[in-house]
Amino acid sequence: MSLSRKRPVSGGVEESEDLFSSQHRGVKQKTGNTTIDTVFGSQHREVKQKTGNTTIDSVFGSQHRGVKQKRGNTSINTVFGSQHGGGGGGVKHKSGVNFSDILKDDSVFGKLVTGAGYILRKGDKPNILRCDQAVFQRDLRRSLKCHPVYRLPELALKFKEGLEKHLDDIVRLKWALLYTQTDVECVTARGGQQDSLIRLCLNIMELQSPLITLLTEKLLQVAHDEQ
Repeated sequence: MSLSRKRPVSGGVEESEDLFSSQHRGVKQKTGNTTIDTVFGSQHREVKQKTGNTTIDSVFGSQHRGVKQKRGNTSINTVFGSQHGGGGGGVKHKSGVNFSDILKDDSVFGKLVTGAGYILRKGDKPNILRCDQAVFQRDLRRSLKCHPVYRLPELALKFKEGLEKHLDDIVRLKWALLYTQTDVECVTARGGQQDSLIRLCLNIMELQSPLITLLTEKLLQVAHDEQ
C-alpha cells in the first residue's frame, strides 16, 4: 500500500506528499529568522532562532527543557516531568542544609561529633542529627576509644575544652541544651526531634565527669550574668 500521493504542479513537475495517518509535519522557513514546527501525534518541538539571541523550547509529551542563551550571560533551566534544576537557595550539604548554615569547628570536640553524624549550625537554629541518637552515641564511643592522637582520659579533657569554647556563645549554649532536629533525609531515626547535644554526650560514660563539671560552671555563669 502506498503511503504517498502525487499531485500535479506548474511546469509538469509532480510533488509528493507523505501521509502518516493523523501525523503531520509542517516546516516554515523565513529569511533571517527560522521557525520549525514539527508535530508527531501529541509530540511537539518548537525552535526559534534569532541573530544574537537564541531561544530553544522543546516539548516531548510531559517533558520540557528550557534553555535560554544570551551573549555574555547564559541561563539554563531544565525540567523533566516534576524535576526542576534551579540556581537559587545556595549550595547545600548532602543532608539538605545550606553550607552557609553549617558551623565548622576544628576542635577535637567538633571533629568527633561531626564524624559521628552531628551537624552544628550557625545562628539561632537547632542543630541537626543525620542518624538515630543511638547510632550517634555508638559511633562517638568508638571514636573516643580509637582516636589516632589522644587517649582517654586526656581525650575527654580535649573534648571538654572544645565544647567549652562552643558554649561561650549564649545562643549555642541554648541549642546545646534544647532538642536536636533530625535530618529530613534520615528515615531510621526515632522521630523528628531527638535529645540535646549535652544529653547525648552525658550518656557516654567516658565524658560524664568532665562534662558535668563544665555544665555546672556554665549554668552558674549564666545565672550570675542574668542577675
